[in-house]
Amino acid sequence: MRNTSLTLGEAARLAGVSKATIHRQIKSGKLSATRLDDGSYAIDPAELHRVHAFQVNGSGERLVKQSETPNGTPSETPRNTPREAELNAEVTGARALISALEKQLADIREDRDQWRDQAKATQRLLSDLRPAEEKKGFLRRLFG
Repeated sequence: MRNTSLTLGEAARLAGVSKATIHRQIKSGKLSATRLDDGSYAIDPAELHRVHAFQVNGSGERLVKQSETPNGTPSETPRNTPREAELNAEVTGARALISALEKQLADIREDRDQWRDQAKATQRLLSDLRPAEEKKGFLRRLFG
C-alpha cells in the first residue's frame, strides 16, 4: 500500500504545506486518507492533488503548484472566465454598498450625538428653572 500512497510528510512536501496543515485537512474531512494500524496515514496522490493542485516530475518531486509561479508566489495571470467576471462585479458592488452603508452609519451616529447633547442641555436648563421646593425628594414633598 505504501507504493501507491503517500505518508503525511510526503504529502506535505508535495503540497508545499506543513504536516500539521495536512493533518488538519484530514481531520476536517477536506482531504481523505486511510488510517494505518501503526497510526500513520496513507494518502492517495490523486486525493492530495484534488485538494492541493501541483505538478510532479518523473521522480516524484514537486515542481510547481499550478496556481504558483516557479518562485512560489501566486501567479499574476488572471483567469477571465464568465463566472469570475460575474463574481468580481458582485464583489465590487458589495464593496461600494459597504462603503455607502459605513458613511450612512457615520452620519446617523453624528446625528445621534447631536440629539443626545441637545437633550442633556435641555435637561440642565429645566432643572435650573424648577423652584427649590419642586427639587425636594419624594419623602420631603410627601411629609413636608
